[in-house]
Amino acid sequence: RDGEWTVLTTKNGLFDKVIYQVLEDDSGNFWMSSNRGIFRVPKQELNDLADGKIDFITSTSYGKGDGLKSLECNGSGGYKTQNGQLWFPTTKGAVMVDPNNIELNELPPPVYIEDVLVNDEAVIKDRKATGSLELKSGRSRCEFHYTALSFVAPEKVRFKYRLEGFEEEWIKAGTRRRAYYTNLPHGSYRFHVIACNNDGVWNEAGDSFEFDVQPRFHETYPFYGLCALGLILIGAGFFSLRVRRLKARQRELEGLVAQRTKQLETANQTLERLASLDGLTGIANRRSLDTVMEQEWKRALRSGQPLSLILIDIDFFKKYNDTYGHLQGDDCLKEVVGVLNANVRRAGDLVARYGGEEFAVLLPGMEAQEAKQLAEQLRAGVVNACIDHAGSQVTDHVTLSLGVGTIIPAPDTSTATLISMADEALYGAKAGGRNRVVVGEERGRGERSAFSVQC
Repeated sequence: RDGEWTVLTTKNGLFDKVIYQVLEDDSGNFWMSSNRGIFRVPKQELNDLADGKIDFITSTSYGKGDGLKSLECNGSGGYKTQNGQLWFPTTKGAVMVDPNNIELNELPPPVYIEDVLVNDEAVIKDRKATGSLELKSGRSRCEFHYTALSFVAPEKVRFKYRLEGFEEEWIKAGTRRRAYYTNLPHGSYRFHVIACNNDGVWNEAGDSFEFDVQPRFHETYPFYGLCALGLILIGAGFFSLRVRRLKARQRELEGLVAQRTKQLETANQTLERLASLDGLTGIANRRSLDTVMEQEWKRALRSGQPLSLILIDIDFFKKYNDTYGHLQGDDCLKEVVGVLNANVRRAGDLVARYGGEEFAVLLPGMEAQEAKQLAEQLRAGVVNACIDHAGSQVTDHVTLSLGVGTIIPAPDTSTATLISMADEALYGAKAGGRNRVVVGEERGRGERSAFSVQC
């Protein structure tokens, strides 16, 4: 239905899971042939199972006791006549089923609990279970034997049972006529069993057996009272001891307060440092970059010195991840950061992760030409690292595109001006073919270095 399959097996109540022929009668039932005979399933139950309304269907089977000379219906070619008769092939000839003339067994079978055994010892035997029984504590195994009287087809009688006080749902026992329980906790229980005949007519009343499992001594109220009294006495002793220890502990805590305060200050400093670092590469993160850039911007505004920014992008890094996987992609980012740190050596310079595969280098007091030379040095350093990149459209190893922005801060400008300048230059480097450096507003005019390395 709507492109979705609903799979039914014997676990859902299907009589057999190997079906050779399916015919529909005039009453909305499916008749199916198998190697175990012929059986009938209401079509509405199949639809209800597919809709999730039920989880078990009723299969009514027919075998040798119903007139079949052979249970092996392993052939196709079944047929439905105009008068509603159904024909199925078997290994001993054709079989005709007339659904319109089948007499249903409307009599629900009487249900009886025959035996109740506790630890293999009979509690009741050969009589209908009535009343309630007290079972001593420590009884670990209960066994119930039950039956239902249906002489039309006794082998087709099916059972369901439930131990009220222990189970919420009915247990579908099929034709099994015994139920077992072990290590039941103390409490009151009622074993209830019901059955249906060969045509699925249920005796909902069934039969039941009530019993109580007595608690062990450690589960009784007197035991709980003794425990409570013991706890009170122990608690009083501990309270007195606790008071003395608390006074001693107070003096000890006063000495620890100063130590803990100092440790907290150290921890806060560590957290503040970790909050400013990128967790993967160990360099400054975007937050730290923004903070330092604001500080350097104000300093350059007062001194009139230039401020340079290099924005760096690893070429075709998404394809690198697609080719080698994200774990190796993380290793690639670390190798690139190693090259950046090895070449950016001034004390005031800052290498930061700008985002994803993008990095930034903040260079206080550096002119544009010097920043361009450093950017070219960074580009060549990554080329020299010979990091394989089979997915690159530039070459067979990792390369960088770099945009350089340099500005002397003025009152009517901000850090966004410098970032925008470097970002436009980076865009120009990528638009111009990647693996190159573009400075300032020189979009499209950046030249790719002739320097190359054989990897």
